[in-house]
Amino acid sequence: MKKSFYNPTGIAAAILLLSLPLPSFCETTEEAETRELEENEITAMRFGDSRYDVAASAREISEEDLSESGLVGIPDVLRRFADVYVRNFSGSPLSGDISIRGFGENSGQRVLVIMDGQRLNRLDMSPVNWGQILTEDVENIEVLKGSQTALYGNYAASGVVNIETKKWGRGSGTNFGGFFGTYGEYEAHGSARISEDDFYAEASANYYHDGGYIDNSLSWTKFAGLSGGIKPDSKNEITALVRVGNEFCDFPKPHSSHSDMENNPSYSDGSNSQTNTSYVFASASWKNHGDFGEGSSQLGFNLRDRDTLYPSMYGDSSNKNFLYTISFTPRYRLFLDELENSYIEGGVDFYYDSMNSEQYSDGHYHNKTADTEITRATIAPWAAGNMSFNEIFSASAAGRCETLLNSFDHDAADPFDNSDTLCGLAAQVGLNARLDESWNVYFRFDQLYRYPAADESAAYWGYIGDGFNPDLKPERGQNYEIGTNFSKGPWSANAAVFYMSLSDEISYDPYLYENRNIGDTDRYGAEVRLAYDAESFGASTSWTFVSAKFSKGSYDGNRVPLVPEIVSSTRVWVSPLKFLKLELIYQWTSPQYMGDDFSNSSEEMPAFWTIDVVANFRISENARAFVSVLNATDEAYALAAYEYGYSQAWYTARGRTIRAGIEIRF
Repeated sequence: MKKSFYNPTGIAAAILLLSLPLPSFCETTEEAETRELEENEITAMRFGDSRYDVAASAREISEEDLSESGLVGIPDVLRRFADVYVRNFSGSPLSGDISIRGFGENSGQRVLVIMDGQRLNRLDMSPVNWGQILTEDVENIEVLKGSQTALYGNYAASGVVNIETKKWGRGSGTNFGGFFGTYGEYEAHGSARISEDDFYAEASANYYHDGGYIDNSLSWTKFAGLSGGIKPDSKNEITALVRVGNEFCDFPKPHSSHSDMENNPSYSDGSNSQTNTSYVFASASWKNHGDFGEGSSQLGFNLRDRDTLYPSMYGDSSNKNFLYTISFTPRYRLFLDELENSYIEGGVDFYYDSMNSEQYSDGHYHNKTADTEITRATIAPWAAGNMSFNEIFSASAAGRCETLLNSFDHDAADPFDNSDTLCGLAAQVGLNARLDESWNVYFRFDQLYRYPAADESAAYWGYIGDGFNPDLKPERGQNYEIGTNFSKGPWSANAAVFYMSLSDEISYDPYLYENRNIGDTDRYGAEVRLAYDAESFGASTSWTFVSAKFSKGSYDGNRVPLVPEIVSSTRVWVSPLKFLKLELIYQWTSPQYMGDDFSNSSEEMPAFWTIDVVANFRISENARAFVSVLNATDEAYALAAYEYGYSQAWYTARGRTIRAGIEIRF
């Protein structure tokens, strides 16, 4: 099969032109307004609902949290505010594989990441390209914990990260800002915006550079974007976003032992790989809210063109990887009562993923040794509903049928050419009791599935090899959960206990050089968060406890590697003066077994803790500045470690990092 070539700019333009508003068959009055997602609303049922009406565990990260965090990348934001564990192999804050509720290897394949309705997870197993998300552009991040495959599909086996960028209500003007930090770190961003009640348009650009705390860990990213929206009437809104960018990342060689890492954490004797990536992200959406229902239709395009160099004393090798995703996700909700508490809803998710990957025996792309083409088409109709019996009790249900059409073509030393069709069913049932306006108790059950990523069957991390395993079985299981959400005045609390049973869990086997079904697993745990936020003082503490063990197979009774049993974050802030806010953050993570240590016989990764300090200065209504000291005690710890037979690899986290920045708006 010959390689195909595509014009990403032309495809992106076509997508935007095709995203026209669908006809609204529920409009009856001119007074109805387009519905905005309000505070304390979550999208656990694919539309915005009060968190006290939904049987789900959710954590919201606000625009204020982001702007005052002193953080650069979304992975660090998720770790601080949502107890999401992050594995990092480069030291860059714009890199990381995330884990929710106790998954180790390939955990990022089980967490769906969405930005403005479009899936950011890709066909291969590489982490989400976090560099294309500027924290200054984000209005809200919602983290749904627990299986969501009935509503969101294949990637949502353990949770969903839903990112919404800023759109309406920001006014006209310009803003620019940036910061300088240690280790050659600096960032600059700017935007210009025109905004009216029914129209907005914005242009933005960003550049981030990191010299790297660890030797051989230089990274940078840059992008430019255009976005806009229009409200043709009181019931409809249309928005669109296009973003193009480029990034470079040098992945340093890890330490060979924990003691070496502790003695000289920033040292690396070379580069494991270097990636240079260009990308295009485009999305367009239509939303409607009428008297009898609400709907939306979203169209997206996500392209990545990446070159990777593998330096080696035995001769460099390289890889070219071209990948894109086209998505279309229409849905509609029909209200069954005037209060909009009872409803039925449904939609269809369409995805088309394509990847072409070429491996070369030298670093100059001369001697090609393998050429792989993978495509996957996904068609997934789903339906859901909620029935409110009275002011207190309600029940919800959802079901999904997801069909995946795969095509593999690999021409390396072990050729492989095959097509197959996968079809999975997922379901969800929830019971909710809203005890008052801001307190609910819920129970939910999920029948979940996860099919292997195409790259799990065909290669590893998008870098072509001969470790093919087309016979991987899908992961299937059940999730049970009981939880509560509460808020009153400055107090808020959330708690949940859960149990997940999973059959045929997929993990990478370093001895066979392929992914395989490693065995059945059980996960049970609890999450608890308590917060107090007053006008001049606040504090919060959140803890996630999870036990992940094999329940069947060769490793029956052993713990799943790369899963800490406890992850916690405690924050205290005070505003002693009107223009000053000081914040102290303490994060602690318990020990965990190294990757690939399925027998639990090797050294554990020790527990680690960090302290962050952030000071925000409100200089004026239109200007703010901040100073942050992350990992203030300069702890030497690893976010990831692996056992490879008689050798080990320890990937160092960043040491003490100081940043000082400013943002000005006109």
